[in-house]
Amino acid sequence: MKLCTVQPHMSDSISDNVAAITKWIHRAAGSGADVVVFPEMMLTGYDQHLHSLFKMPGWYAQVEEALRALGEIARETGTSVLVGSPYRIGDGYLNALVLLQSGAAPILAGGRTQIEENFKTMWGFAEAEDRTPVEIQDIALGSVFCHEAFSLEITKGKGLGKSDVILWPSGSINSEKNKQNEITTDNSIVGARKIARYYGIPVIQANYISHATQESSEQAESWGYVIGGSVVCDAEGRVLDQASRTKEDMLMIDIVRDNGNIAVKLAGNGADRADRRSG
Repeated sequence: MKLCTVQPHMSDSISDNVAAITKWIHRAAGSGADVVVFPEMMLTGYDQHLHSLFKMPGWYAQVEEALRALGEIARETGTSVLVGSPYRIGDGYLNALVLLQSGAAPILAGGRTQIEENFKTMWGFAEAEDRTPVEIQDIALGSVFCHEAFSLEITKGKGLGKSDVILWPSGSINSEKNKQNEITTDNSIVGARKIARYYGIPVIQANYISHATQESSEQAESWGYVIGGSVVCDAEGRVLDQASRTKEDMLMIDIVRDNGNIAVKLAGNGADRADRRSG
């Protein structure tokens, strides 16, 4: 399987996000990707604008229409698409990873368990109890969402250990920098290693390169935070590749099964990024 993880800009507009997702699906498919992975809540964006979006009558109908449109793009390109999105369940919603494939309705591929109490009351988010991975081409893809990487005990015993590879769709994994814009704490690497070493499973992150609102961007800058730098690491936590810190990016990964074991290898990522890797 050839998997592409995308590091895009975040927008506060569903229509703009659909356009961006469509662009990246076509680009990934043109590079031979079988599966394309996007960050947490990519369909709506994940920022302060959700306060107003979730108060709009019929907002979820926009989500359903967007998923239908993207499902058609998946059909046209012959790809499987995993996109972060709200997903209706009962009287509430999951912060979910949704699978779009040719000829199929949207499928719940994973949901976030770690939900802050105010997000439950304000936005109606529910905690996901079942973390069983989704299978694509006989590869079991599990998912850990954003800051769950730093509280992995909440995911234990929910099926995630059955994964061959764990995807890490992120909404706000900020790394720390100094006044010279040098990274002092790379939380993408820290989080990916925590997941890999906790479960003994390779990890592929999909992070954003920007926030959706000016307020969040200015706040991050004032605190010395920087987003981006999506990471791919093996089951022992060795970093195989890392995306740009300054621009949109995508990483191509080959996932192969060899004598029952899963190997994650780089696949056509362009320039050597050895300076970003470490053991």
